[in-house]
Amino acid sequence: MPFIQISHTLPSDPERNRLIAEAVTAAYAQASGKAPSSVWVTINQVKPEDWSVGGTLLSER
Repeated sequence: MPFIQISHTLPSDPERNRLIAEAVTAAYAQASGKAPSSVWVTINQVKPEDWSVGGTLLSER
């Protein structure tokens, strides 16, 4: 059973997360030949002060 984890920064909302989950599931199912019903997707929302790129917090960029 495929398991896909997505992390992105806040803000987000349930509708946006639903659209992301649907699109990722469809893309994976098409590329892999797996049934969409077997694809698990989790979406983790991370505060900008808890994520850094190149050593700089996103909240400071």
